[in-house]
Amino acid sequence: CFTPIVDKHLSCTSFDFGLRAPDVKSVSKHKTSCKITTCSWTKDGQYVAIGLYTGCISIRTMKGGEERVKIERPGNNPIWCLAWNPSKLEAVDVVAVADWNQKLSFYQLNGRQIGKDRHLGYDPG
Repeated sequence: CFTPIVDKHLSCTSFDFGLRAPDVKSVSKHKTSCKITTCSWTKDGQYVAIGLYTGCISIRTMKGGEERVKIERPGNNPIWCLAWNPSKLEAVDVVAVADWNQKLSFYQLNGRQIGKDRHLGYDPG
């Protein structure tokens, strides 16, 4: 998944991810505790949300890939998809998260949930 601003991208495998840049020959790889299911960059390309099979979301920095926030969701349902709000008019970064239990949730960059989970009644995608 490419960042929206800089020429850098994130490649994910089952249990790790790498941050790649065209001008750097080495790739900085980082292990995860379980399988990665999806990822999405913030609109400014500074943070990436990584959805995990355990239902957790790991929010990482672009520089170094350090974990800034870990969101542990109840139910442990795998994350199906997630996406940051792309609007440049919004002052706060918000990520929409859908899981395999057909629930939709919204979180701020600091990990705080916005509102309550919403049941979709269908598989998101």
